[in-house]
This record gives sequence, C-alpha cells and structure tokens, in this order.
Amino acid sequence: MLHVTHFIMRALMMVLAFSLCSIWVGPVFAQSSSVKQLDREAEKARMDYLKQLGKLAKQYEEAGDTERSKTVLRQILNLAPDVEEAKSMLKELEERVFEEQTEQIEVDVTQSWSPTGLMLEKDKPVRLKAEGTYKFIVNSSVGPDGFPTSDLDRNLVPGINTGALMGLIVELPKPNKEQKPKPGTPFLIGAESELTPEISGLLYVRVNVPTGSSSNGKLKVKLSGHVTRATASP
Repeated sequence: MLHVTHFIMRALMMVLAFSLCSIWVGPVFAQSSSVKQLDREAEKARMDYLKQLGKLAKQYEEAGDTERSKTVLRQILNLAPDVEEAKSMLKELEERVFEEQTEQIEVDVTQSWSPTGLMLEKDKPVRLKAEGTYKFIVNSSVGPDGFPTSDLDRNLVPGINTGALMGLIVELPKPNKEQKPKPGTPFLIGAESELTPEISGLLYVRVNVPTGSSSNGKLKVKLSGHVTRATASP
C-alpha cells in the first residue's frame, strides 16, 4: 500500500512539474514566434518603403527634377547602403550636371581680381578647365642675393604657383546690410580642377603674379556643373 501511495505521489509531482513548465515555457515560445512574425513584417515594410522610394526617384527624374530625385536616392542609400541600382542612378545624375550646365569665360591676365559674372553654390561641385598661354615678364631689378624671403610680395598668394590661374568667391551683398561681404580664400584653378565651394557667391579670377611684373594675353576657362550666370554682382 505504501508503495502504491509513493507511486501516486511521484506521478502527481510529475504532472505538477509538467503543468508549471507549460505555464512558464509556453508564453516564451509564443513570444518568440510572435517576435519573429513581427520581424518578418518589419522587413517587408522596409522593402516596400524602399521600392516606393525608388519609384519616386524615377518619377522625379522623368519630371525633370534631378535634385529631388537625388535626395530620394540618398534616403534609399541611408537605409540600405548596398542597393546598387540606387548607387548607379545617383552617380549618373551627379555626373549629368557636368554635361548639361556649362559656361565659358575669357580671362584677361593684365587685370587684377576680375568678376566673371558666374555664380557658384555652396556644397555644389563645379569643374574648371583652362587653356591658353600668356607672357609673364618681371621688370624688377634683382641683385646677387635674389628676392628677400622675409618681405614677400603681398600680391602673390602663398601656396599657389607663381603665374598660375586662381579664383576666389565673393558673397553677394545681403539686402539692408551696410557691411560689405568678405571674399573667400583664393584657390588654385590651374589647367584643371574640381571645386566644392564652402560659400555661395560670385567667382573672381586672376593670375598669381607679383608687383612689378607685366602680363599680356588671355586664357579661356570652361566651367561645368553647378554654375549659373549672376543677375547681380558686388
């Protein structure tokens, strides 16, 4: 009799343990299954969103608004950096501006800083390509010691080759502001360069020649990219 009672008690303990296990483990399995389902739904929503963004990018391009198309493509790449189609389309649109927007100017090397009548935009790249030659003659008398390095010519911009073509950007004056806009830092144009301006403004150019020299000739410069004709100049 005692043996039977012991057997029954063990059976009851096993049933109780199984019940408790079901209570504890059951919700865990259910929760895990629920989370996985939510993950699948989240991934599907993300893919649907990316597809919709891709569709919008193409529609903006077809409508002729490449800037908005590029903005949408960048949103896609922020969410999914490895989408090759978006990368390729963005690169194509960024290169297209260098073919569609071009301007040409002529630089008179006898002049100091001269306005080009062209506007450049902050953070918008532009490519510059210069052609031609000019005469550069130094009229200063030089002794055996050469030119002093302690008193460099103020007309020469340091860090840019003597005689090289260079540019700077001057912001347009703001309405109702008495203070004149300050010019930016001179930069090398040379034979060919690509620039992403730090400020928006009017492009000025000149050759980097010292005081006492004379220059004669003209250079031709082609600009492509984010460049427009200015409606006003400082």
